[in-house]
Amino acid sequence: VEISLRDVSPAGLHLRRPFNYFSPGYAAAAPVAVDCTGSTPVSPTANVSMALMCAWASLLVDGVGWLNASAEATAGGRTLLLSAVLPVRTSSAARVLATSYGYGPIPMLSAYDAGTNLPVLPWNTTLQRAAPAATWAQPPYAPATTATQPPYDTRFFEQRVDHASPAANATWRQRYLISEAHWGGPGSPILFYTGNEGPITGFWAACGFVTEVLAPRLGALVVFAEQRFYGESLPFGRIGSFSPAALALLTAEQVLADYALLLTSLKAQLHAAESRVVAFGGSFGGTLATLFRAKYPHVVVGALAASAPLGYYSPTYWKERGVD
Repeated sequence: VEISLRDVSPAGLHLRRPFNYFSPGYAAAAPVAVDCTGSTPVSPTANVSMALMCAWASLLVDGVGWLNASAEATAGGRTLLLSAVLPVRTSSAARVLATSYGYGPIPMLSAYDAGTNLPVLPWNTTLQRAAPAATWAQPPYAPATTATQPPYDTRFFEQRVDHASPAANATWRQRYLISEAHWGGPGSPILFYTGNEGPITGFWAACGFVTEVLAPRLGALVVFAEQRFYGESLPFGRIGSFSPAALALLTAEQVLADYALLLTSLKAQLHAAESRVVAFGGSFGGTLATLFRAKYPHVVVGALAASAPLGYYSPTYWKERGVD
């Protein structure tokens, strides 16, 4: 799909790496397709469900869904060419329904005007008319409106406000996502995401290795818990949750206690006392997964931590990292 841009300086566009992961020029290996729908991989070697990657550039193809796309400057640097690898057996009549570039919680901008060094602004648009995937000249557009059924159920758990005060009876509604699509029932494993700083729905799509590879292979139940004070998990509501007194309850100890209580209660509810739990997470979520295993070894038998900055939690390394 070729996107014609207005007001480009005579110097044309240039693209910065690495925010164009799909491009053949980015790595020696062949380009890799990414499925932005969070459902099934485009190919066995695909990097699946990378939500932020799909915020760089993507195409909505009829009958396929959103696909990660490469972005290349063409026509003397005045247009962006978005291209994606279609899954095998895609109909030759498949049409592009929408395009998206740099549109997400963290705008990933790779195309810049070489004359002004200003980025091409993000967009997320539906085409006025469907176009063949092979080629398309940009018509005026309107905002995209697409809706898909999430691959999980959303539930809420009555959670304790303060685990350090057992006598306190106050509770709040903690959101969690759960999928029994591949679960083999009581006795089969549970994969538990230790939610970190953000709405929990945003993390599901970034964990395809767990939800789409490990879960079906292990026959596992998948649970994503939202961290207190984020998303819809606000102990004192949208107004009262952000006072200094309320935020004093936003600690790693309280968060881990939330997860331990949620899991213990959920296993009892599902009659799954013999189901072993493995925690997983990325970045701060990976740190929480590690700490969860260390502090609650009777609740989780293992933890998979990706890009977890554990060293920053040890005073031993503070001096060499410039921490006072």
